[in-house]
Amino acid sequence: IIIPTYNRANTIKRCIDSIVKQTYQEFEIIIIDDNSNDNTKEIVKLICDDRVKYIRNNINKGANESRNIGVANAIGEYIAFQDSDDEWLENKLEIQIKELIKSEADIVASSFYRYEDENMEIIPNIKISDDDIPSMLMFGNFISTQTILGKRECFKKEKFDSDFPRFQDWELLLRMSKSYKIHFINKPLANVYVQEDSISKNSDKAIIALKMIINKYYNELLSNKKAMASMYEKLAHWSRKINDFSENYYKEALKFDRTNIKLIIKLIIFEIIKIKKYFK
Repeated sequence: IIIPTYNRANTIKRCIDSIVKQTYQEFEIIIIDDNSNDNTKEIVKLICDDRVKYIRNNINKGANESRNIGVANAIGEYIAFQDSDDEWLENKLEIQIKELIKSEADIVASSFYRYEDENMEIIPNIKISDDDIPSMLMFGNFISTQTILGKRECFKKEKFDSDFPRFQDWELLLRMSKSYKIHFINKPLANVYVQEDSISKNSDKAIIALKMIINKYYNELLSNKKAMASMYEKLAHWSRKINDFSENYYKEALKFDRTNIKLIIKLIIFEIIKIKKYFK
């Protein structure tokens, strides 16, 4: 179980406790401390469980590279990932390992509970069919790192791309869906908490990562125009979050999905807001 962490002294014990209490108990926990400057190390060292291993990066390498370091140091037959501010439900590992074997898949994932401020939602909020996973991933991500479990050799061969500032789980699964069988469990098995400083709230990094995905999978997206339109619509969404009207991504999206009424309406609204902003 790979857990990258950076300055999460206030949440990492809760995270580890949720793993130690799992109904499936045959595991090792590898904590990769990404050069934290709080007391993360002291808190981890207080946990009296010889299954917990602590590795500290001598410089900040980011969560993606830290996960790859964890995989390189893992000895188990299967690899699972967790984030240091989140929790697993107590039967998460047991359910996933049984489903992995039963489905003869290489990788399993599940839905999860997402908590932000005082709101909770289940992600994804639709039922996922295994056969649809590769095509659905072209439209967006519905698999979070905290729910991924799979055969070790998969993650030895396909590593997290350290260049991605966000959506690293999405990009990894896009690659893996080409070579491996992925099974989805339509049941929430993790609690994911969005912190104020969570990467998932960073719009600038979202825009950079989306552009990287478009460039990396350009030919595949070009063969599925609605998927390409969806990418540009996402760029528009994140740009509006930071009030950046310099690029009209709705217009780009409509080049690939010209009859999408919702996109046309969003484009009109975008132009109205842009004009109002200009004349202020």
